[in-house]
Amino acid sequence: MSPAALCGAASTLTAADVLGPPRPARVVAATRGALYLLVRGSAAPLALVAYDAVRVPSAVVLPRCAGLLAGTGPSTGPFAGLAVGRGGRVGGGRIAVGALRLTAGVWGGPAPPPA
Repeated sequence: MSPAALCGAASTLTAADVLGPPRPARVVAATRGALYLLVRGSAAPLALVAYDAVRVPSAVVLPRCAGLLAGTGPSTGPFAGLAVGRGGRVGGGRIAVGALRLTAGVWGGPAPPPA
């Protein structure tokens, strides 16, 4: 991994993909605030979300500083330049796609539903 790897907060629902053996993945959806990767052998996409984005229960949340790495504006942010079809790798506690490098440093369960 690159020394610039960021530490993400991962849902325990992502553990099979993130902690499993390293496998190829590809981007199946991309927005300014979220990136969805389909990891080979997994049925559901793995969501990578910006700190201030809407969070799904099975997501890896980027740290707040990730948005600062690429600046601000419509074509910037932590997922700038990562388009559908881009390849990556997930496993061994790491996620890599394009220049984005993450390690799973904090784990937690999904948030309970609102009352």
